[in-house]
Amino acid sequence: MASALETSKYIILLAGNDPQGEDMTPLRLQKLLYYAQGWSLALRDCALFDEQIQAWPWGPVVPEVYQAYKHLGRHGIPADNIGDIQITDDERDLLDAVWGAYKGFSAIRLSEMTHDEPPWKDARGSLRPESPSSREIRKDDLKRYFKTLAKA
Repeated sequence: MASALETSKYIILLAGNDPQGEDMTPLRLQKLLYYAQGWSLALRDCALFDEQIQAWPWGPVVPEVYQAYKHLGRHGIPADNIGDIQITDDERDLLDAVWGAYKGFSAIRLSEMTHDEPPWKDARGSLRPESPSSREIRKDDLKRYFKTLAKA
């Protein structure tokens, strides 16, 4: 199983190789990790990475990945010098499919989409929209929700 950082590196590479794509900002990356994890749980019946996804005010966040790229702020993450990426062919196939489905959405739009979905909303509970939180978006909740999408 890949780490969230290894998964991130592959998503950054996909964005960097997309000539018509938008910059891969840290915010956009976080939302794509959420979608990748959800679809992995629903379609492969296993997590893509072990790290926790938390329900932050701007949507789902993997804290380890946030720490790695927060210095970039709203700027794009460069795809050069990514180095070797340690993921399996099955993980690549899943990430390619997720990228194909979500690459057309901006960071803000992805954030808005996650705010309308039960895994993030349930983890946030009654918190105010701007309230900080380290509440986990549980893998079981992701799996249940994305399985309903897979059936639709």
